[in-house]
Amino acid sequence: MLLSKLTHRILGAAFLSLVFAIPAAHAQKTQTPPKYPGYYRAIVGNLTVIALNDGYTQLGAQLFRGTNTSDIQDLLTNAYLPAQSAINTSVNAYLVQMGRNLVLVDAGAADCFGPTLGNLPANMRMAGYSPDAVTMVLITHLHGDHACGLVNAQGQMAFPKATLWVPKDEVQYWLSRDNSSDTSKHAAAKMAHAALGPYIAAKKLKTFASGETILPGLNSVPSPGHTPGHTGYLFTSGNHSIYIWGDIIHSQAIQLARPEVSIDFDTDPQQAITTRVEALPEVARRRLLIGGAHLPFPGLGHVRAISAQNGAYQWVPIEYDQTAPGKTDGVAD
Repeated sequence: MLLSKLTHRILGAAFLSLVFAIPAAHAQKTQTPPKYPGYYRAIVGNLTVIALNDGYTQLGAQLFRGTNTSDIQDLLTNAYLPAQSAINTSVNAYLVQMGRNLVLVDAGAADCFGPTLGNLPANMRMAGYSPDAVTMVLITHLHGDHACGLVNAQGQMAFPKATLWVPKDEVQYWLSRDNSSDTSKHAAAKMAHAALGPYIAAKKLKTFASGETILPGLNSVPSPGHTPGHTGYLFTSGNHSIYIWGDIIHSQAIQLARPEVSIDFDTDPQQAITTRVEALPEVARRRLLIGGAHLPFPGLGHVRAISAQNGAYQWVPIEYDQTAPGKTDGVAD
């Protein structure tokens, strides 16, 4: 009986599709939808937050330190993810409209890491914003997947009307330190030079000590270890906040369950672990809304403590609200 009713519904739907068929000429003009969602809008107090997807990359399981492959496969399975050697990882950036300021946190990878990345400019426009409208760009750190998008294909400023804000320790490390003895660091330093160069030439680069207040309602949060000047940004509107924390977590399935696990890209692995171990109970206790650069897009949600005994945590993505699309809460005390 159930199957029969279902068949009638399918036939009825097919009939309606014939009756109300879109004319072929119109159908040809219909824009092909993107392969994956490129932006997500949320409201935090009086702030409008737009998560922007730059694309994705893959992290090899061998890059994670302090655990083994078998344990990683178990953690992925427990998170209902494919137990595989290459872990798909989102690369996210965030636009925040705060009063007259349109603030971009991180700029994506541009063409530094291949064809699966570099979608931020197109997704920003799809969300209704032009790169020319950005007034401030904040960089969490100068790794290429966060900074290469500061310049366009011609090597010019991708955000020509914006002032670029970068933590002082981060600039000093990548631009002043001689990294030539380490091939990977040398490549990263070259990317940082290329990304910052046009802004330095235009006198649009501002540095600050991590922990400083940048604007009323916008504070920088020191989170060193992944890089020396790695910094998060806490946006506050009334009793509502969002903490955009950069690369404190690269894989929620692995590093929330095992905060002691570092990643090969950490310049100071032990400091990165300390930063993570200190940050997680704080954001869980305060129920802060998080924006994570490498959490599953849109990378917005909360951290829940699930085991006080071993310090394990769980990622809780925000729930889509159809009555007030994208509205969410980040409660600070």
